[in-house]
Amino acid sequence: MSYQNFWMKRRVLVTGASGLLGLWITKLLLASGAYVSAFVKQEHQESRFIEFDGQIRQNATRLSIVAGRIESKSSVIRLLESDKHEIVFHLAALNLNRGLPPNGAWHLFDTNVKGTYNLLEACRLRSKEIGCLVMASSEEVSALAKNQIRSHPYHTSKICAELICEVYRETYGMKIATVRLPNVYGGGDVNTARLVPSAIQDILLGISPVLRNLDSTERKFLYAEDAARLFLLVAENQIVGNKQHSDFHVSALESISTLALVERLIQISGSKGLKPVLNDERQVVDDSGQRGPRAIEASDVDWTPSVSLQEGLEKTFNWYKNNTPWLSGNR
Repeated sequence: MSYQNFWMKRRVLVTGASGLLGLWITKLLLASGAYVSAFVKQEHQESRFIEFDGQIRQNATRLSIVAGRIESKSSVIRLLESDKHEIVFHLAALNLNRGLPPNGAWHLFDTNVKGTYNLLEACRLRSKEIGCLVMASSEEVSALAKNQIRSHPYHTSKICAELICEVYRETYGMKIATVRLPNVYGGGDVNTARLVPSAIQDILLGISPVLRNLDSTERKFLYAEDAARLFLLVAENQIVGNKQHSDFHVSALESISTLALVERLIQISGSKGLKPVLNDERQVVDDSGQRGPRAIEASDVDWTPSVSLQEGLEKTFNWYKNNTPWLSGNR
């Protein structure tokens, strides 16, 4: 259930705001009347937000972009002191869940673990103002907890972040929720290491998309706008709802193999003569359909996905087709 006018004039902080989910959450918040502080790693990110969507452009007077590092406690404390934030969405993270991190495991832990406790401690110091915090986590946490995938620095960092949230929630009585997400896709993702933007980039260049493996495991994909809507609903329920659960996961989604997904994108594009090229260089783990013992189904906050996989892929392909500079590294 969405509470009418809940976000009107509320002051909201979004960390990792220039990432895929951050852009969509920022868009929905501004469209709902909120004042948004967008915490980003690099300076001069205004054009990224303005060019992402016309609604952000129309509501830019309620958007403030703040550059800093989530790994720096002093930077995060200054961020919280800069405005009277009522709700925090914590999305800042390194999402490197395959292969070895270029700068070593410590880089993941520095951002995903240290960044989390830096933010939670800063929120604790201003707990009279901050109503709740909602953090993005991963469905892979559940699979690792059940010993169904091998440990990886990324998975470990997200488990640690969830445990830290639990400590602050239980010790200080803070309203903190985590949302374990499957694969999120949509317009605005510039990470071409991910399947959907990578495949679309190849298709738009007239190149057969390369799959990194021959895996036939079916995975769940969630359209970014639906994911953003879920985060807003979780926050609303933390503040005024009767369902103040702490951990959520998403399962009511169509499952599809990476091969079938890329074939759909080629079909959507109308391109002739293209087909997926298989390159079995990377080991695959089966993380589909798993959930942790404490996670509550997202439908418990009256959320269901409004965009089907087919419709979401069509929307995403057309967005990139009309915004090709985003895939060329110019944003």
